[in-house]
Amino acid sequence: INSIRISKFVESIGQGAFSGCISLRSFTVDPDNPAYASDGQFFYNKTRSTIFSALGALIRGSCAIPTSVSTIAQGAFESCPNITDITIHDRVTNIGARPAADCPSLKRFVVDSMNRNYASIGGILYDRQITKVIQVPGGVGDFVEIAEGVKTIGNSAFLGCLMTIAIIPNSVSSVESVAFNQCENL
Repeated sequence: INSIRISKFVESIGQGAFSGCISLRSFTVDPDNPAYASDGQFFYNKTRSTIFSALGALIRGSCAIPTSVSTIAQGAFESCPNITDITIHDRVTNIGARPAADCPSLKRFVVDSMNRNYASIGGILYDRQITKVIQVPGGVGDFVEIAEGVKTIGNSAFLGCLMTIAIIPNSVSSVESVAFNQCENL
């Protein structure tokens, strides 16, 4: 698929419907659609407060989350092959599981220091208290060290990572489902 147009009559689209559409070159939503919007890079709810999907083939290099966004849905950036870093501003309050899983070029998350819900250390996305790993960037490097004090490795947190070594601290007591899925070099 290289082009998608959502008509004004579409009322519901399932989660992750456009995940993995790496050949997508055009994505439009009828302006009269009451539920959805798109700016050519992201597929949003009508008010643009939630990103449902990043349009993977259209985003290259760095990506800053638009300031209207407070929620990044589960898998929103999944399988975006050319994205290198994602900057998250201070008003993002909710990030779903595996927000950028299986992104081989992604080197880092950068979270605004004023964000009350999330943080990044060494490019890895954590909850603000640094007790849960949300996502390890797929292209972070050969060696990944999780911060001391982390208790939980989140759902699909390492999905598709290219690293060969992962250092997990003794503080980790929970590893959620498919946390290390498709880590072929590990």
